[in-house]
Amino acid sequence: SLGMGPIPWLILAEVFPTEVRGTASSLATAVNWSTSFVVCLAFQPLQDAITPQGAFLLFAIICFSCSMFVSVFVPETKGK
Repeated sequence: SLGMGPIPWLILAEVFPTEVRGTASSLATAVNWSTSFVVCLAFQPLQDAITPQGAFLLFAIICFSCSMFVSVFVPETKGK
């Protein structure tokens, strides 16, 4: 999948201990679906305000920023 959607499920198994994995998974799923809902609600008004190209550019910048955040702050757990 292209985008930030699968990141919570990838991180959960690697970062959280078994005791909190269920709660963390529930919270991550709720946040993921909530932000998807907000993006769907905001897209048309945003597109009307700053043109379709501007809306996609804004989302591309947000996606790039999130990718940089993940690459810098999410710990590597390979081999642990």
